[in-house]
Amino acid sequence: MSEKATTVPKLYDLSMIRKAVEVLFSHVKFGMGECAEVRIFDKNKRLTVSGWFDDLEAMAKQVGRAAQFGVGDNNSSRHLQESVSRL
Repeated sequence: MSEKATTVPKLYDLSMIRKAVEVLFSHVKFGMGECAEVRIFDKNKRLTVSGWFDDLEAMAKQVGRAAQFGVGDNNSSRHLQESVSRL
């Protein structure tokens, strides 16, 4: 009996997330002490996920990861990452 490898279907398009964060945060002066915050709300779970980023690529990847796998438990709050990457 052979077991088939199960793959998780992708629920996001990383290239589209990259484009969106580039447009939304084009005014932020990364590398000059500025960062941008992302908040993701899930009203069914009553959950808020947030993160602060000084790197658009890291932001896009974490947003994609949250879209793919979900985050947190009901009635909770969670950070996408614990700190800004280049403090």
